[in-house]
Amino acid sequence: MRARPSIQIDIPNNCSQPWEGMRPCGENKNCGACNTIVYDFTHKSDQEIAQFIDKKKAQRICGKFNASQLNRNLRATPSWSKSIAFLLPAVFVMSIGDIKANEPELLQLPPIQISMSYVKISGQLIDEETKEPILFANVVFKGTKTGTHTDEDGRFSFKVSEDILENNDSLVFTYVGYTTQVIKIDPNNCENLTVEIKSEQVFIGEIIIRKEPFFRRIFKRKIKKVNKA
Repeated sequence: MRARPSIQIDIPNNCSQPWEGMRPCGENKNCGACNTIVYDFTHKSDQEIAQFIDKKKAQRICGKFNASQLNRNLRATPSWSKSIAFLLPAVFVMSIGDIKANEPELLQLPPIQISMSYVKISGQLIDEETKEPILFANVVFKGTKTGTHTDEDGRFSFKVSEDILENNDSLVFTYVGYTTQVIKIDPNNCENLTVEIKSEQVFIGEIIIRKEPFFRRIFKRKIKKVNKA
């Protein structure tokens, strides 16, 4: 089954009407200047945006987007990949069952006691302008998966081994609609931190959808086959 062609979104003419001045319409807004619903896509994933565009077909769409969502290929997952993802756990369980049925008995050794020192890192992530807490943002050490996410009050707290701090002192904060914030961690002063994160620039207006040309998609597939050969 073929994957969905890559699409890009652009807003060539930014709307002159401020988002705050538009009339609420659920989670979206209604622009009084042109009596059009303006959809808020700032917290939507690439796949959700692509599905919305497919559903609307050729209809006119006005939206609010972060700058990082525009003028790039949307990373939309093909529908058939969900089926594969659904089947993988079952295949994995069956494989494990076959392995366990044939594996020899292993000699049980006593657990090895390893003494490690840990450092607690805690604080609160807030909006740079409004000072409001940022909920459920990602907090990880740069280049690793070690970290956590902020709670409903924007607070985070986790422990990390000292050896990680020795090799990596950069803590990365990410959240949809905000620029990535990176701070340096001082092992002697890493509790009750207050971290500010800046809101991304947003664009509001009628969108233009650019689809990757058919022959370019064919050319890319040929190149992939040649590289695999």
